[in-house]
Amino acid sequence: MVSLDIEIGGELRPVLFNMNQRIRYCKLRGLSTKQMGEELMHPDDWDESVVRDLVYSALYAGVKSVKGMVEFDEEDVGDWIEVMKDDEMSKVFQALIDSKGEVEKGDKKKVKA
Repeated sequence: MVSLDIEIGGELRPVLFNMNQRIRYCKLRGLSTKQMGEELMHPDDWDESVVRDLVYSALYAGVKSVKGMVEFDEEDVGDWIEVMKDDEMSKVFQALIDSKGEVEKGDKKKVKA
């Protein structure tokens, strides 16, 4: 599990890459977790929907982890990404990369924002 807070949608919001995030991502995209792994192995082939669904599922998991109400949808997240600062998006991608290693090792980690 890798978590951090990012500024997106005019607020500081929790982002979490964990089992719940992976399941939500797979449901959004109609994939098995194995297919998800295969899809994410080729970032050069990603279209905008992959990025949006990754960020959305991580934001959703982050909000739920702190027992918050999810008051946004995929389209909101897509709009937010359009105006998101590059350094904030870099943090999200680094957390995703870190979470891949943790899934393989079974570790948990909090990323400093």
